[in-house]
Amino acid sequence: MINCFLTPRLAHQLTWNRFVNHRGNEDTNHPMDLDVEHSNKAFKNDVTSYRGQITEKTVNRISRSLNYTEDITKKTGATGSQESIGLTVDSISSGLDKLIRPLLR
Repeated sequence: MINCFLTPRLAHQLTWNRFVNHRGNEDTNHPMDLDVEHSNKAFKNDVTSYRGQITEKTVNRISRSLNYTEDITKKTGATGSQESIGLTVDSISSGLDKLIRPLLR
């Protein structure tokens, strides 16, 4: 629809400079500002684990590990609680299997 009103160059800029498409499929774009807000939330959640002991070194460490952490969370479907992956004291091996199997795919 954008292509009929704009030149191909402007249509491309409007589509790709304001949206993020992590999947690479058509119709899976979402606003870039929303993606940045999700990253900010994940960063703040990781920073709170340092309980006020925030240095430049810890900020760099969190920044480098953020993409890996988000990938693991997406692959496992985990929300941060042990119940989200079915991990209990009684079934530690099956819980670990549920956690590790999606990561190996």
